[in-house]
Order: sequence, then structure tokens, then C-alpha cells
Amino acid sequence: MSTVHEKKDNVIVVADEHQYWLVRVVTKGDGYGANNHLVHDEVEPFVEFYAAKEASRNFSECGQFVARYPISALLDVKGDLNLDRGQSSSWTVHDKAMSQVRSWLQDYPEKGYLVATMKTSTTAFEDVGRNAEVKRLLLDAAERVAVDGVREFHIFFDTNGNVVGEIMHKYELPVEPIEVASGANGRVRLMLDLNHAAFNTEAGPNAQIAACLMQAAEKIGAAAETENAFLLTDAKMDALGSITMNRPPPAPEMDAAKHNEGVQP
Repeated sequence: MSTVHEKKDNVIVVADEHQYWLVRVVTKGDGYGANNHLVHDEVEPFVEFYAAKEASRNFSECGQFVARYPISALLDVKGDLNLDRGQSSSWTVHDKAMSQVRSWLQDYPEKGYLVATMKTSTTAFEDVGRNAEVKRLLLDAAERVAVDGVREFHIFFDTNGNVVGEIMHKYELPVEPIEVASGANGRVRLMLDLNHAAFNTEAGPNAQIAACLMQAAEKIGAAAETENAFLLTDAKMDALGSITMNRPPPAPEMDAAKHNEGVQP
């Protein structure tokens, strides 16, 4: 068996082969440890596993503490998860139970930022048009995020198969040098503030993130192929993020000597 028996805010109870696991997400400012005498002060949440003997229990009494992990360390776990580093098979969350935990964590209310960057200097952007190719990449990302979730790492491939960027979840917004953030470098950067309430509904964050990516794609697709910046909003017109497209670098000037080659006086 592997059934989710109960959920409450930041806690889930999952039935495993021989017992129940109570799984708890601890975010910045939450208490943890014996009698909650410690306070989590990092941006990234961590996940605690407790051995529970009942499917439904008082959530103030989590059970026997077994292990604690950063949330990002669990999302790529495939198959069983041994909580005792292989020392004891009794502390193993089996595959079916672990898939329930991963699914729950994927839909857990997001904090932090979604950051997407891409370069537009490959020939694919010249062949089909810079804005058209950026639009295609953003629409493709929207489709993938809607299925896989924001915490998955996505790579942008142009129509020729070249890696031209990435889309990632960040718990802190990267501060970029001015020469990277601006200038004639043809760079595209999208940022969404996942701390906004629009991303933390019962439906989960993925649908709103996908909607913002599609909105960005349409705005870029309809814009002139120059330097652009747009706000990304929800249905209430609240700002959720932005997308910027720096102007492309100037075409290299033809060398004067080569230009004059073959020119008759």
C-alpha cells in the first residue's frame, strides 16, 4: 500500500509497507528540533521524516524523528529512500510512498523566484527571427513547467539543438553585474516572484507560472525586435514579475582592407 492518509498545512501522513511516515516541511522562521527550540534561518525549506504508528494523529506530536533533508535534495530521488544512510532497512521510505511525498512537495506552496535566462546570439535566432524564437522557447517552457513543476531544471534548446539558456527555481534572487543585466548583448531574462499569493493557491503554483510564461511569450512575439521590458501580471493585474530583452550587439564592421579588396581604382 501507499496512500496519503492525511494532510494539514505543512504536514502529510503517508502509509508505507509496514508503517506510516509523517513528513513535515520546515520553512524559514519555523521551529524544529526537540520542543522546537531551534529556529530555521535558511531560505531553502527542509523536510523532516518521522516514524508514525497511526494514519491519523495529533499533528503537534509528530512521532519519532528519523531524518531531515533540504527540499531540493528530495525532488530528484527515484525509488526507495533510506533515511539511515543504508544502516537500517526499517528506516526506508519505499518507492510508492516516496512518489507520494515527491508529488506533494512538487505542489507545495512556492517561495523564492523563478529565473529564466537565454542568449539570442545563435543562428537560429537569425533564421526565424529573434522574437519568434524567444516566443517559441517560452511557450515550450510553459508546457513543461505545467507538467513537471517549477523546481525541475529546464534547459532552452534553439531550433538547431544548441543550448541557449535555462529556467530555474531560486530561493534568493541573484544579483547580477550591470554589464550582464544591461547593454547590447541580446540577452533575455525573466523573473517571477513566487512569494506572491497568486502562486500559493489550492491549485498549486504551476498553472500560474505557465500562464506568466505564455504571457511573456505573447508580449515578446508582438514586440519590435529591439530592447524591450514588460511586466507580467495575474488576472487582477497585480505585478508578478517581468521579462527584459536587451538589444542585440551591433553587427561586426567589415574590415576596411577586406572591403577594398577587388575594388578597382
